[in-house]
Amino acid sequence: MDAYTFLKFIHVFLAITAVGGNITYGDGLWPVRYTPLLRRQIETLESSGADSAAYAAVAGRARLVGILFAVPITFIVVVEGAGRS
Repeated sequence: MDAYTFLKFIHVFLAITAVGGNITYGDGLWPVRYTPLLRRQIETLESSGADSAAYAAVAGRARLVGILFAVPITFIVVVEGAGRS
C-alpha cells in the first residue's frame, strides 16, 4: 500500500467515524435505533454508573465491535476505490 492509499484510508476512516458519531446523537434529523449492545451499555451506565466494572466491560466490548466493523469496511472501500483511480 503506497502513502497515498494509506492517507486515503485514514481520511475515509475518520470521515465514517465522524458521520457515525453525529448520527448516534439523534438530534431530530436521524431516526435512532440502538443496537442490543448499545442498549445494554446505556442500561448499565444508568444502573451502575460510569465508574463501575460492569460498565467498563460493556463499553470495551462495544468499542471492540465498532473497531472490528469499521476498519475492514474502510479498508475495502479505500483499496477498491484506489483500483478505480
